[in-house]
Amino acid sequence: MSDREQALEIIRVMPEYKVTALLGFLRAFEDIPNAETIAAMQETDEMIRTGGGQHFTGSTADFFAMLDAEE
Repeated sequence: MSDREQALEIIRVMPEYKVTALLGFLRAFEDIPNAETIAAMQETDEMIRTGGGQHFTGSTADFFAMLDAEE
């Protein structure tokens, strides 16, 4: 029996409250960033570390107005 089949068998006999807890645990793994996101986070960390990049201070509305003006 494969690992997946064993896991499914355990889940089949598990009480509902434990399935709910297990589901919450498993959903945490959906949020694992992909390679592109990891690269973007590393780039941001580097910009923070070196003081590089463009800094913006102002309201969210002002930020979106700035972005709209760039188009």
